[in-house]
Amino acid sequence: SRDKPLLLLHIGAERTIFYIHWGGSPVYARELMWGGRDLSTAICRKYGIPIEQAEQTKRDSGFVLSPSQRPQATPEQIEFSDTLLQPLEELLHEIRQSKLICKNVTHEPLTNICLTGSTSLLPGLSGLIEEEINVPTKTLHGLSTLAASGVTYSEQTDATFLLAASIALCLVGPER
Repeated sequence: SRDKPLLLLHIGAERTIFYIHWGGSPVYARELMWGGRDLSTAICRKYGIPIEQAEQTKRDSGFVLSPSQRPQATPEQIEFSDTLLQPLEELLHEIRQSKLICKNVTHEPLTNICLTGSTSLLPGLSGLIEEEINVPTKTLHGLSTLAASGVTYSEQTDATFLLAASIALCLVGPER
């Protein structure tokens, strides 16, 4: 609903942008110097591999388990997920803070969290955030939604180019 506040969370490689939108206007914006590289660094430290290999591991086979998934997971899966949960605690803390700020400013609860950025594609991340924050969370497929021709983009393109497309649309105006 456009009448309810939502949080757009752009998780890049080195920084994360928090943006709360409500009633057709921005309510809150903040930048956190935290990103996907923090997850790669945690993998690098835990497994003693070079950062490039840790980044590749995160992209190719990385995942994080939500609390509801932990009972079915193997000890190795839990160990890997816990490696990523440590740096994710900082992000979760900041999302909780944003949720409180939203409630204080708008007097409305945060109704949705939309994820963008390459790190938003980490399997299990949206489920973890949803369970920990108690707010519906999804990856935003903005470019595919905007394309009037029915063109769909890859998940990677949708996640990484949304910020640039948004800025471009702001510059050209609503008539285009």
